Amino acid sequence: MGWRNVTAMNSTANDYSHLKWPLTFASILTTFLAFILLLSFRSDSWFTYELIQIGNKSTISNTTRYSRLLEYGSIGLWTICNGHYDDSDLKCDLWTKENRPHSLNIIIELVSFALFLSNLTVFPSWGSSILIYYNSNNRYMRPIYGFIGILLILTFSFTVILLVTILYTVSTPFYAPGQFVHDTGHLFFQYGLGLIYVGFASFLAIICLILVTLTLIWKKMIEMKLKQADKDFLQQLSNDGYQPGWHKMVIAPRTPPTNDSSGQPPPPYEY
Repeated sequence: MGWRNVTAMNSTANDYSHLKWPLTFASILTTFLAFILLLSFRSDSWFTYELIQIGNKSTISNTTRYSRLLEYGSIGLWTICNGHYDDSDLKCDLWTKENRPHSLNIIIELVSFALFLSNLTVFPSWGSSILIYYNSNNRYMRPIYGFIGILLILTFSFTVILLVTILYTVSTPFYAPGQFVHDTGHLFFQYGLGLIYVGFASFLAIICLILVTLTLIWKKMIEMKLKQADKDFLQQLSNDGYQPGWHKMVIAPRTPPTNDSSGQPPPPYEY
């Protein structure tokens, strides 16, 4: 019975019902984006590194170069993990405010703000989708307009913050140049899973922003169509000579006479 009522409500007059598709898709992506950002925020592997010793080995006949892995590990926003060549287990220690690199502090602030905004976006995105679905006779358009406006501001904000985070992370010494040389030791950095999460979240944020923008454009087109329909209706009412289609007389077609008939027209009402 409840499902029948929902179906009946959705089938009533709702000029903006098509907007539920981009809004629902944006709501799903926003929820998934907030979860991905949380994984990135708590990831212990934004960068991975390897410390390799490179030297020369002299023999009687020639000189050869050799390399040996001294240390490896990962760097996260909150922890640093490392292991040695003779120990396969990684040991993780928490960063303190004093020993954490300054670039990581800025990344923490950016990701924290983006995570906060993405969680705020979940409510207006789902709220607008639900109201569009139950918007029989267009009676919920004012709160829908408000939700879409808030959704656009929040989506644009965390999209810009995520892109700034990616650009700033790429410019850090861990990513560029990504390698350091000290005596015979070479320290190599590579991007880790946390940075991949942020990149994927940035891609989802761009898609959400496109969907919200598409929703606004679609809403504007529907408004223009409704205004034009109202304008045509008022013009018809102001025209004294206008008569609706049901008022026009329609002459019923007459069947042609057959060969066996006398050629006389049929009697009335026998068409």
